[in-house]
Amino acid sequence: PRLPDSLVHRDELLARLSAGVSCRLTLISAPAGSGKTTLVSQWLNALADAPPSGWVALDSGDNDPVRFWRYVIAACQKFVAPAVGEAAMARLNRPQSQNFDAVVTTLVNELADLTHQAVLVLEDYHCITAPVIHDALTFLLDHLPPTVHVVIITRGDCPLPLARWRARGELNELTADDLRFSEQEVATFFHNALAVTPESDKLAQFALQIEGWAAGLRLAVLALQAQRS
Repeated sequence: PRLPDSLVHRDELLARLSAGVSCRLTLISAPAGSGKTTLVSQWLNALADAPPSGWVALDSGDNDPVRFWRYVIAACQKFVAPAVGEAAMARLNRPQSQNFDAVVTTLVNELADLTHQAVLVLEDYHCITAPVIHDALTFLLDHLPPTVHVVIITRGDCPLPLARWRARGELNELTADDLRFSEQEVATFFHNALAVTPESDKLAQFALQIEGWAAGLRLAVLALQAQRS
């Protein structure tokens, strides 16, 4: 995803994302407009030795498991390594293929051959409601090779065995509370967008009213730009 011009470098959150690569999964769960997608995109762009990353933007039409796994495999082939997923895709494309664990097993074996780190991002996973997809994704995460890290971006509860992964130290989590902008970050946002920082009393008022909501900051900037024009 394209990064906005008024980007705030969020060092603490970026560090938490980098530290979470040692886990199987990073889960970012927060309401719309919280800055989830921007943060992950910023993190991938900021890494010194950025690993190849496949990004799949999901919608409700992706509840078809064949379509879902076709997109995941295609993203791996395009951005991670062209040969990854060839056998899995061939198995998936067989007529009336319903054994998705076999497809995922084949994909895991192909990912295990990677000699470098890779990241797979699944954006808007809240759109996925099909249990067969949740089950197959759980299988993938349970057998994921250490060279691959998955990031799930969602607006709500994620129907995966999070408690089990949490107990094993295999889950890195960021929530709406983590994504809220601090007062200093609000000041930086306004300065980047308007080349001016509001007075301290107005800044505190903005921070209080917006409650650190990223989309709220953008709306406030648009309102101030309209007043100045």
